[in-house]
Amino acid sequence: MHGQFDRITHSSMCIAAFVIYYCLFYFAIFIPGYPALYRVGMADSFLHCALLLPCALLLWRYYHRQYKLLPLGSVTLRNVAVPLLGLLTLFFLETFFSQPEPWLESLHSYSGFVRWTWVVTACLAAPVSEEIIFRGFLLNAFLGWGKIPQQLGIVLVSALFAAIHMQYQTPVNFVYLFSFSAVMCVVRIGTGGLIVPVILHALANLGATFALYLS
Repeated sequence: MHGQFDRITHSSMCIAAFVIYYCLFYFAIFIPGYPALYRVGMADSFLHCALLLPCALLLWRYYHRQYKLLPLGSVTLRNVAVPLLGLLTLFFLETFFSQPEPWLESLHSYSGFVRWTWVVTACLAAPVSEEIIFRGFLLNAFLGWGKIPQQLGIVLVSALFAAIHMQYQTPVNFVYLFSFSAVMCVVRIGTGGLIVPVILHALANLGATFALYLS
């Protein structure tokens, strides 16, 4: 990209991608049968697998053709192991200070099929779509403007990432989600691609899922 106009256009496109993604949360409410899915615990899986993930992938495909600024990147032992240790530390701190979350407790009452769909959603669909939107589009809106805007971008992206998870109600989980996102932002910038944040996000959700169902 060349010039301030190009940077503004690019950042606007990245923010628009987030707005489109976020609007789907409210669009789902008007889909016939969605309240019934919510009552049986399938609403989150439907939202992520049928709406958010396809939307994120289509936006990424179009954006990548235009700018090629959102590559997958490559995976090495070092760029996975080091941040994974940081995430493990965050996880144990969150577990130590955490308070009961009603929506997590309700997962134990769902059927086996609903539980498995939730696991697939949490460990595959959500990591892919959220990394594309947050550590992809939103973070890219701030990159290319200098060091201070980049640091501000990490803070804003992480705050939005924590805030959009409205099902969590305790301050501890907000801090955890904010810190988790900040780590993912640093990893995304350091590796230059999305594949490592996606893998780390999936592993973190998988660990949290096992801890939940073993408790």
